[in-house]
Amino acid sequence: MNPSLCIFTVLFSLLVSGCAYHDLKQEMEGYRPAPLLAEKSESPALSATNSDDSHDFTVAKSNIQAQKEQWLKILSTTKNGKYFFQPTPDDVVKLKPVSMSTEHVSAFLSSPFPLHEFDVLVFLRSPAIRGAEAGFRAALEGYSQVTGLDEILRQYSAFTESLMTGIGPMKGMSGTDFPYPGVMALKGEIAHQGAKIAWETYQIAIRKQLTMARETFWNLNYNGNAQRITQEMLTLVHRLETVAKTRYEAGRTSFQDVIRIRIKKEILAEELHSLQKQRLPLEARIREVLDLPPTTPVGFPMPKTLAIQIPTADQLTRLALDYRQEIRRLEYRIGKMERMLTLAETMILPPYTSNISRFSDQAINQVGSGAMKKSFQVTPAIQRGAGLPKRPWFGLNNAYLQQTRQKLTSLQQTLRQSQNSTKTLVQQSWYTLDRAAREHSLYKESIVNLSQVALEVVTRGYESGKIPFADVIASHTTWLTAHLTKAKKEKDFGIAWARLKATVGRSESSEAGY
Repeated sequence: MNPSLCIFTVLFSLLVSGCAYHDLKQEMEGYRPAPLLAEKSESPALSATNSDDSHDFTVAKSNIQAQKEQWLKILSTTKNGKYFFQPTPDDVVKLKPVSMSTEHVSAFLSSPFPLHEFDVLVFLRSPAIRGAEAGFRAALEGYSQVTGLDEILRQYSAFTESLMTGIGPMKGMSGTDFPYPGVMALKGEIAHQGAKIAWETYQIAIRKQLTMARETFWNLNYNGNAQRITQEMLTLVHRLETVAKTRYEAGRTSFQDVIRIRIKKEILAEELHSLQKQRLPLEARIREVLDLPPTTPVGFPMPKTLAIQIPTADQLTRLALDYRQEIRRLEYRIGKMERMLTLAETMILPPYTSNISRFSDQAINQVGSGAMKKSFQVTPAIQRGAGLPKRPWFGLNNAYLQQTRQKLTSLQQTLRQSQNSTKTLVQQSWYTLDRAAREHSLYKESIVNLSQVALEVVTRGYESGKIPFADVIASHTTWLTAHLTKAKKEKDFGIAWARLKATVGRSESSEAGY
């Protein structure tokens, strides 16, 4: 054979083979998957590292961030969520500038101040409430902690992507794996339950501070009424002393009557002095809840007309089971532990499949002549064997799972006990409020008026010499006792009302009619 012809034939064959390889290479690089798979692969959420997981990660991260923003919105608005107390927008606009200045708050307290405005100032200025709010905001940072580690791992995976060696440009493989987005979403649920727990703790702090402030308001109001009544009684006794002196000088009574009146007057003066001193710790408590200097003067509360309409105990019980913060916090703690248990089972227990026929996330990258491994596992690992669990040593953590399940059962029983005790607390608080309302109404509408009539009749009778002095002193004592008891019952009614709201977990409620 002609050598030249042989050389030409070989060169021609190599040229044809090279062209064929070039065409094959272009065909492989221009490969497009089937239509059903193409719709998925051409999605913007598809990435070179993990297409489905990337989309799930983005969705889960967006949901977690939306939950955090929703909580921040609840803090800055009113009438959102289940809360113990939330001032109206009008009250906030009116009293927010006052709360910013100690001088303005002092001016507010110097004149008679109403209870509802006092509540708003406590809500805006109490250090305990502000500290609880900061604690709630700290709990919201748990949302960022959920996505922070996974986001860092994703960035690391993108920057450390290993390349497949071979002819022509090759797609990379993920160098580092990151937690499955479903687990991250579960962590987000745990953070959400933690935020709910912190919210109820924040509401408990508001409830305690406002209840304490309201009790102080009513005690201070009673102190002012008691001072006024005692001062009025001193005036009556001083007038009676003048009458007794006149009768003694006329020889119509003994000096013993004058001495008894003076003794009574001295006792009343000392009681008035004690009431004035009793006011000092109440003023200190007002300054405490409003975060004021110890030298800030405090005036008297504005008289408040008490509402006599009381909801039924059944209404209040239903409301308390729905709103009481301790019950809701226990429910959220149970929800958090249930999700933690699910997360532990996900990370510890073996999956439902041994992953023998599960496709990996680089299915498209592992086809053709550039494939470095099979698209799916065809043989099980030697140390595990066919059908054995993916995590053969999960039993080491089984004790932890059992402990968590027992804690969950304990919390569930604690919740039942809390619900039962709440029913008892509501009944007790309702009885205290109902009794205070009935007694206040009795003294206001009947006993005080009768004591006033008896005092006037006895005083005129004593001046004319028809009534003995013992009856005069008794009528004055009855008058003083009736008026002081009426003021005390008003205080008891106000305090019982504040404590009932604290028991229910709701400061104002249209459902209960109060």
